[in-house]
Amino acid sequence: MLNRTSQYRFGAFEVDSKRREIRRGPDVVDVQPKVLDVIVHLIEARDRVVSRDELLDDLWGDAAVSEGVLTTAIHAARTALNDSAARAWAIKTVARRGYRFVAPVAEGDSQRPASVPSPPTSDAWPQEGAGDYVGGEASLKRVTHSFQRAVHGEGGILVVTGEAGQGKTRLLDEVQRLAQNWQALVATTSCEGREGAAAYSPWASLIRKLAVQCEQDESLRDVGASLGEMTSLLSGAFGEPQGPVGQADALEAPAPSRFLVVDSLGLYLSRLTLRRPALLMLDDLQGADQASLRLLSQLAPEIRHLPLLLIVTVRDHSGSQESLLPETLAEVARHNPGGRMTLDGLSKQETGVLVAKLLGAEPSSEWVDTIAQRSEGNPFFIREIVSLLQMDHSESSPAQPSWATQIPPAVRDVVLRRLNRMSPSCRELLQHASVLGRQWSLDLLGLFLDEAPAALAERLVEAAEMGFVREKLDEPDRYQFAHGLLCETLYESLPMPERQALHRRAADVLESQAVRVAERLPGILAHHYLRVGDEAACARASDWAEEAARHAVSLGAYDEAVKFYGVALDALDRMDHPDPSRRCDVLIGLGGARLDARIADPAGRDSLIRAAQIAQELDESDALVRVALALASTSLQTGPRDREVIKILTAAMEALGDRGSMAVRARLMAQLAYQRQGSMDREAASKLHEAAVEMARASNDDQALCEALNLRCAALSGPGLGERRVRD
Repeated sequence: MLNRTSQYRFGAFEVDSKRREIRRGPDVVDVQPKVLDVIVHLIEARDRVVSRDELLDDLWGDAAVSEGVLTTAIHAARTALNDSAARAWAIKTVARRGYRFVAPVAEGDSQRPASVPSPPTSDAWPQEGAGDYVGGEASLKRVTHSFQRAVHGEGGILVVTGEAGQGKTRLLDEVQRLAQNWQALVATTSCEGREGAAAYSPWASLIRKLAVQCEQDESLRDVGASLGEMTSLLSGAFGEPQGPVGQADALEAPAPSRFLVVDSLGLYLSRLTLRRPALLMLDDLQGADQASLRLLSQLAPEIRHLPLLLIVTVRDHSGSQESLLPETLAEVARHNPGGRMTLDGLSKQETGVLVAKLLGAEPSSEWVDTIAQRSEGNPFFIREIVSLLQMDHSESSPAQPSWATQIPPAVRDVVLRRLNRMSPSCRELLQHASVLGRQWSLDLLGLFLDEAPAALAERLVEAAEMGFVREKLDEPDRYQFAHGLLCETLYESLPMPERQALHRRAADVLESQAVRVAERLPGILAHHYLRVGDEAACARASDWAEEAARHAVSLGAYDEAVKFYGVALDALDRMDHPDPSRRCDVLIGLGGARLDARIADPAGRDSLIRAAQIAQELDESDALVRVALALASTSLQTGPRDREVIKILTAAMEALGDRGSMAVRARLMAQLAYQRQGSMDREAASKLHEAAVEMARASNDDQALCEALNLRCAALSGPGLGERRVRD
């Protein structure tokens, strides 16, 4: 075989066929010569499947060996590469054909990943953080060690937990500062900020930021060019909404598999980190959409094999009962044992250090004792208290213990007291901005307030100087509140009538053509209209939420679709006179999405049965057909002889009569034949199946024919029916 080169790199490994060795980072992997031959052969023939016969002939020649020898060698090769038949990240078994090397491979050593400095020793590590960062030195040291392991092939996910205000976001800021010297690709994004954001939006944000870095680095531009596929798959963050929907079409082609998203993103990250190690950060994971959480769970085993460290932060005691967050964290922990770090409050000594830095002078021990006790070491609370007392006592000495008696009991009270010290104009600006969420662009805020972006930037200077907002360095002209508690407190301070009026204004602006597509997403529009609350606004909220749900289904983000269909149903429930046809449509979508997310979900079945009742009351045969097909779509997994499904299928066929398309009638007939097997004599069931198959053939509809044949084969699964299955 013609060797193109002698060096190959993939994941954390490097194979040198001339030197006859495999390295993982700086370490040589102990492997037998014949196992190395198998690996090299598969790498050099990675553009095709290599048969077992080819491996035996080329590597063992005329030696009399059994196929068991090759099986043992493949197992040893996978072990050496930290692979397995189940994971198959490097060597994949192709049933009845052979093996294929599937990991992305770079040839030669010209694109070796950049190195990072070794973790500093405890003596060399700074005892104080940058600026007013206090108490996080041990956390930074752990991140550095984790990234060093990732560069050497032990990638992973580090979960950082803690209560609100404990410094999780600040830790990521410090990590970004340190990572400037690591010669790595670094990207961070927040999962919180806007209600109704599209599925996969945090991941789409990370990919955009990585793409910018690839474009700026000539050696990475070819990798960045592969972003086209990813941006189309994650188009929820880029696609333009088509407007509120009318009647949903449940008979359209099925959505692409969500596993395609996982495979594509995994491949992209593999290609990228093959060139350069990466450090990615997802802040406030509790605010992520369900699809992004599921994607994180599915990527967890892949990341272990890449020069990649992913840091996620999550607030303690967060996540609703329906959230996938606990399940996601459990799955991440399963693939990253020991990959969890909890941020606790500052000690009294660290509180004193932080207060002294903030004040620029040494406070009294009594004051430090009181603030440490009152704040329980929460850094955000400490900063807010000090800022408030500095404003109240700008002419007093910071050492006076009398200050301690004026500390409010709760952090929200501190924030409100500080807000009252701002100019009325700036306070009103921040209150209005809080309606848009934790982060927003100057352009959007300008349209919202009917004010020029440049003028707004000047007005925001006061808020920035007081530490309430900050400009996002990686997204020019985009601002965010310094902490989620600030945004929440400002929003809650608005009187309800003013809040509703601002949400109406936001919806009007976002629905116009003046804003960027990325700002005008269906889920965000539904969020604003729902909070307006009147009859017309709730109707609009339901329409936009259903559009958001259908878009999520098109991405295979079924959990997110369930959430948005729930919003659409909630909006209808708030109306005095909702359209029953709309309720039927939403229930059909909700039930289908629930069954797509979890096949045996009883809530999905219940939603569809409620929709069937409404369809029959309204005498809407098309809606009843959609319910019947959605309810029967999981029949192969749940089994036949379901009385409720049989009843609805029968009613749908009777309601449709001869008016419906031949393909739809064939699908209904095939599902009914499958459900009724065992409840009628075999010959009658067989005739019904045959009639469904013949009708499907006559319709020239491939989907109907495949469905009818599949159900026919399932019905002929008993003993002695093999020849009949082959014949049919």
